[in-house]
Amino acid sequence: MTSFLVGENVSVVQELSVIDDPAAAGVSLDPVRARLLAELAEPGSASSLAARVGLPRQKVNYHLRTLEQHGLVELVEERRKGNMTERVMRATAASYVISPAALGAVAPDPGRAPDRLSARWLIAVAARTVREVGELLAGATKAGKRLATYAMDGEVRFATAADRAAFAEELTAAVTALVANTTTRTPRAGGRTGWSSPCTPASPETQDRSDRDRTAAGEADRAGRDPEQVWAAIATGPGASAWFVPHEVEGRVGGSVRQDFGGGATTNGQVTAWEPGRRFAYGAFEPPQEGQPDFAFEFLVEGRDGGGTVLRFVQSGFLDRDGWEDEFHGYETGWDLFFGNLRSYLTHFAGQPAQGVVSMAFTAQPTAQAWSLLHKALGLAGPPEPGTTVTLTPDGPPPVEGVVDLVTPAFLGVRSAHGLHRIGAEGGDSGCGVSAYHYLYGGAVDVGGLTAQWQGWLSALFPAPQD
Repeated sequence: MTSFLVGENVSVVQELSVIDDPAAAGVSLDPVRARLLAELAEPGSASSLAARVGLPRQKVNYHLRTLEQHGLVELVEERRKGNMTERVMRATAASYVISPAALGAVAPDPGRAPDRLSARWLIAVAARTVREVGELLAGATKAGKRLATYAMDGEVRFATAADRAAFAEELTAAVTALVANTTTRTPRAGGRTGWSSPCTPASPETQDRSDRDRTAAGEADRAGRDPEQVWAAIATGPGASAWFVPHEVEGRVGGSVRQDFGGGATTNGQVTAWEPGRRFAYGAFEPPQEGQPDFAFEFLVEGRDGGGTVLRFVQSGFLDRDGWEDEFHGYETGWDLFFGNLRSYLTHFAGQPAQGVVSMAFTAQPTAQAWSLLHKALGLAGPPEPGTTVTLTPDGPPPVEGVVDLVTPAFLGVRSAHGLHRIGAEGGDSGCGVSAYHYLYGGAVDVGGLTAQWQGWLSALFPAPQD
């Protein structure tokens, strides 16, 4: 970041800006305008620029107005000169990079032909990095915050092709081990959180995780689902309802996204990116109140050679404020559950129509005490072992018989012959949220009746405090 003293004001210029608007990209590539941008690394007027670039002042003014319309230059000062007002302009950045996003449908896409040994795929991955980091940089700049990143630059030479291949294998193993070793690390506040997860079952031993990217590996990569099936599961109302919460999705930019988390908790958002089969993103309809996070969510679907699909997910908007770690951890725990549901759905119930039964309550009891009540009310002596067959016997709702497929500090999961059943208690010593999510596949279900039964069961266990 560079600062200039203009008049009595300090003018700040970004060191680098990423251009993602196609029109702005075209303007910046014009040779005359590119020269003017270079000259305006320091503030100048049309008159001073005309002398330096050898053009009439009127033509320079025309080009400056075009650059200003596309956000590439900005006004820093106006000076009175007789009967005229001279406008002093400066470039909005010291240098520019054009994002592949400016190319629209013809932008490089790493999902089209993933190949670690392909130079073209390397370029496509680098292009995606430019686009994603550019978007994060723009958001951080707008918020007046520094974007936390890390990069290395160097050169390695090899005597033979065999040496190069050996180095690639050792590097892959080292990075894989490092990522696995960061599982318990907590990400920095304000950072972007991204996960990559093939939509297939993966044992804990085949999952490498970090605070920024989580990629399932090993056999899971070769047993995957096709991208069209994954797209339908994340970008349509019926698909998302089959593993997340009941959804309504209007599939277009500007369309609405409605989610029902149970217990009267609903959210409404707006689609911000819609590239069928590849990219789906949404955020809030209106800016949040001051001091509240402006969360945004993005899903990227990438097919793999030989079968399989990688789903990349990004949630951004966490604020650097007191309690952000708890907030981040809460979302991380929830997404762990839901993406596990997605893998189970695609493995055991793919394509079947789904009905969601969602209920939720809150209690001032510590989480450990809430779990003690939940286990007892479900007819369990305590947390069951994964892989065992159990029968849950709540008072009111029908029994649930199936295999225990999830046991974490926050959730208990059972997979029955007809669905996925998730009981949760998330919080701490000062209280927690309790929930019961059921994804029922195949035949017709009385959703209203079951929802009332499960909500009544939770409300009886954890009554709302009286005013």
